[in-house]
Amino acid sequence: MSPNTPQITPALSQAPTLLALASLAPREEPPLSLYLAAVDALVQWQLQCTTQPAPAANAATLLAQLQSFSQGYLTGYRQYPLDEGMRKTVDGALTILVAQYLALPTCTVHGDFGPDQLVLASHPKASFAVSMPVTLAIGPVGYDIASLTRDPRLLWDEAFTLDVTIRYWDQARKAGLPVGADFGEFYRGLEWAALLRHLTLLGARAHAAGGAAPKEGPALMALVLTTCNRYIELKPLLRLLERIEGLDVQGGFVFGRM
Repeated sequence: MSPNTPQITPALSQAPTLLALASLAPREEPPLSLYLAAVDALVQWQLQCTTQPAPAANAATLLAQLQSFSQGYLTGYRQYPLDEGMRKTVDGALTILVAQYLALPTCTVHGDFGPDQLVLASHPKASFAVSMPVTLAIGPVGYDIASLTRDPRLLWDEAFTLDVTIRYWDQARKAGLPVGADFGEFYRGLEWAALLRHLTLLGARAHAAGGAAPKEGPALMALVLTTCNRYIELKPLLRLLERIEGLDVQGGFVFGRM
């Protein structure tokens, strides 16, 4: 193992996490050096885990997982009565989402590569140790970088998240990970993978809140709406969510920091 290889640990230590460190940065000055150190840790982690056996997702499991959004968030937290047409809109969008998700290039994924899962491991040049998930899984290669750059607790301007994502894609491509030669295609896949994660989180957080406002609910919904606005296949779901959220949108919108 080289000196630059991040340590894989079974549990987080008391050292500061990327979440704690980046939260101190001014909104107008995102901590690029910290995120680049996180990118290094992610690529090294993915390379270390490529030969480890892990289960792959399937359509039935993913669709069942996404029902938490329909039941926990839409009809649970929002208490919005969905008629037959609305249910078809939601179910149709989720079916498309799962099909897109399963068509993406895959690798071993952490599954929860958020900024709270990276612990500062060395000074003065930052490097991060990665906490080992309970169970490894096979999923879209862009899933973990999406989890890092689109965490609802740390939403930065899109120019910054795009910069970090491009740097990850370039580094991962050179390392032989299956990110493809076309960044545009990789980024599209990343957005679909992130959307599945954000919808699932919305449902889970709403269920955990037991009728109260779900944790990070507005930030998660902002991420969902921004992604849905970019793809024609998701426009019917976008219009329905705008209605449910009580949004009166004229010609587009900007939510939070993407």
